[in-house]
Amino acid sequence: MKGIDFNPHGLLENKKWKGTSMTIPEKRRSQRSDLTTSCHSEFLYAGKKHAATMIDLSEHGARFTMEKSSDHTEFAIGDELSLLVVTPYGQSQCSAKIVWTGHHEEYYSWGVEFVHLSEDPGDPLRCLIESPF
Repeated sequence: MKGIDFNPHGLLENKKWKGTSMTIPEKRRSQRSDLTTSCHSEFLYAGKKHAATMIDLSEHGARFTMEKSSDHTEFAIGDELSLLVVTPYGQSQCSAKIVWTGHHEEYYSWGVEFVHLSEDPGDPLRCLIESPF
């Protein structure tokens, strides 16, 4: 992928979005953490497996990006996704609903609100919320 480097731990170094600021007004119920190391994520949508990058995170939701491709299906606000997220602490599964979408020249972005997130303090995604990289 252009602008993103994979490292041996399955994490992504986010060069393309690092240092950029979006002008979306903050509507989250909890403080957001911009991740210095983006997290690779996978999900099924419209019967197809997709890869995305989680670029920020809060206790209640997250923001993802995905490069544009010819086989991409448009997301609709309210759609639910089952996500597998690779964090520096390990892999974690959660479910979330899409609350906003954005279209950019080379990529899509969207925000989700978690529908189900493990309450286990040892869950890798929960650990990342508590101690972001």
